[in-house]
Amino acid sequence: MPSLVRGAAWAAAPLVLILSSAPPASAQMPPMEPPKNLQVLPKDTPRPEVVKVMFRFTAALGVRCDFCHVEAPATRPQGAPPFDFASDDKENKKKARLMMKMVAAINGDYLTKLGDGEEPPTVMCETCHHGQKEPPEPLAVKLTSTANSRGVDAAFDQYADLKTKYAEAGVYDFREQTLLRVARALGDNKKPEDSLAALKKTKALFPQSADVAVALGMALAQSGDVAGGKAELQRALAIDPNNMGAKFALDRLNNPPPAPPPAPAPPK
Repeated sequence: MPSLVRGAAWAAAPLVLILSSAPPASAQMPPMEPPKNLQVLPKDTPRPEVVKVMFRFTAALGVRCDFCHVEAPATRPQGAPPFDFASDDKENKKKARLMMKMVAAINGDYLTKLGDGEEPPTVMCETCHHGQKEPPEPLAVKLTSTANSRGVDAAFDQYADLKTKYAEAGVYDFREQTLLRVARALGDNKKPEDSLAALKKTKALFPQSADVAVALGMALAQSGDVAGGKAELQRALAIDPNNMGAKFALDRLNNPPPAPPPAPAPPK
């Protein structure tokens, strides 16, 4: 069985049970034709296996059949599917074929080299889509854009709103590392005050995160508040005594390198 089909099988279990449960003889439906116009899956793939793959797509993108397929003519034979599955009239179906080839190439040509003798990792549609029609923009990127255009407060309001809507959906990563990436991006964009403000707000949300305490401590020290920086680094070690980042930063603050010698005076 092709890997793409095999990887989709688990998601289709409920549908397969329905399809494989034969109705009473009086209600038997006419046999369905084999799939037509298969261009990525092997042309001899049985219809139940194709259905499994399609079911996997709908679950991964949060869509239904009409996202890729056009409706069948009203004059279709009785018992025929409501969609013209062979038609290529919808652009989304053409995109889906390209995405299938991309996933197969990633899994077959690249990830197989990372197995180290064990089962190699795999990617699937939901790896990027997370149940959305379009792969969602990484949360750190979205929040950084908001912070740059509307300020840090607006970015954290957006974070709270998205967390309320999607906390259980797995669409975004709401852990503190996401907010630390936002603060780092603001610092890289020459906005140290905004970066420090973002770190302070992140501390309020994740008061027991040693990584947040380290980042905030270093930012405070760089802003000139060395005492505040040391306090945050010590707090990080209280949370995680083995945090090497806190140990290194605190050592640098307690034992600063000697100042470079003054440049020689220019000759007169």
